[in-house]
Amino acid sequence: LSFIKMDKLLKALESEGSSEKDIRKILKNFVEKNQLNFGMEGSLEVKETLCKNILEHLSTVLTTSKLVDSAHSLTAWTNETTSLGLSCLRILARGKVGMAVLCSGNAISTFASLGDIGISNHNSKFEFGINESEIQVIVEAVKCLCNIYLINKHLVTN
Repeated sequence: LSFIKMDKLLKALESEGSSEKDIRKILKNFVEKNQLNFGMEGSLEVKETLCKNILEHLSTVLTTSKLVDSAHSLTAWTNETTSLGLSCLRILARGKVGMAVLCSGNAISTFASLGDIGISNHNSKFEFGINESEIQVIVEAVKCLCNIYLINKHLVTN
């Protein structure tokens, strides 16, 4: 994982001009190139900021269709983009450094909600039936939780 790739992804996420399609393309490229990468390299600051930014986008999926941020508005992602964002976090969660943001109670709650695990206050997706793209979101969210617990369980907070 190179600093340039994380930096490029972070810039796309932070740019007001980036469409969801642009972000999805960069997320997909990042995931494809790093899915077998288990040695995270690069700037710790960029990594932490990238994780925070993706988590902010993921939280919009769980709340309203828009969340106003001090820098720009975030719109909720489609299931495909949400799944790719979760895949990116799963890859980043393999590292042992700079993962406190992914181990926070808010992050764990977000993963649990997206994974349809009953520790948060939301209606189960299974009550209404789910489609293939929703299944992929659930699978990626659970994978994130597994990586966080297995690699960084000493950081997980309530």
